Amino acid sequence: MDFDWLLTATMTETLFLRVELFGAGFLSGSIPYGLLIARFLGKGDVRLQGSGNIGATNVARIAGKKAAAATFLADALKGYIPCVLATYFAAHEAIFFCAMGAILGHVFSPFLKFKGGKGVATMIGGFLALFPLIACIGIAGWIGTFLACRVSSLAAFGSLLALMIGGVTWGSPGEATFIFMVTLFIFGCHHENFKRILSGDEKAFSKK
Repeated sequence: MDFDWLLTATMTETLFLRVELFGAGFLSGSIPYGLLIARFLGKGDVRLQGSGNIGATNVARIAGKKAAAATFLADALKGYIPCVLATYFAAHEAIFFCAMGAILGHVFSPFLKFKGGKGVATMIGGFLALFPLIACIGIAGWIGTFLACRVSSLAAFGSLLALMIGGVTWGSPGEATFIFMVTLFIFGCHHENFKRILSGDEKAFSKK
């Protein structure tokens, strides 16, 4: 695998800049929008209901479709916006650190005692800023899998597989390596879902 994006720094791409990019992404990603949106709507603490997750899927079950859509959009934007802003003063592969920070901030939010969501929406947002075509392939993978099975976690797996294929097919070696590392991490975040899928306990959404 090509790890040049991780090891190589240029004059304008110092280690300090990479740390700043990671920190900015982490701060953006750590804001728990799903929790805030549900509370704003008077639905209480989503961590104490349903699956206990702060992501759009659990918000959908507790607060409805509109709240879930708002959560997904907000979670995606907290990956997209810092990465887009970073393009004005950092090289392309240095921005990988910003995307990585946003994803880790969502999964390990300091506002929630370093707990959080699964990172799918934030990952998609960051990838849209970095590799729009590959990100759209991942979105298509999510939609296609969800329409086939109506299970959000399986749709996430379909999206991650599509991203891996897209990264290998259309990404540079450095991009493919980064995408592989991120998707592998997100797979790991879904280990409990994977256990429920194998036991047949994972809940599906109705067609409505």
